[in-house]
Amino acid sequence: MKLYFEKAAGKEIFGEHQRIAIRASDKLWKELIDIGLYITHPRDISNGIQRVKDFA
Repeated sequence: MKLYFEKAAGKEIFGEHQRIAIRASDKLWKELIDIGLYITHPRDISNGIQRVKDFA
């Protein structure tokens, strides 16, 4: 979503409030990383992170 709001078709969708959407995307990404770290052993989620980035 961050890429969508920063560089893709959604980059002007919220006008002057665009930064809110970008910050929300950043916060969601951090929360997803935290969840991934919590539920995996041995806390290495680098492969999953790379797969998400490749997909995006």
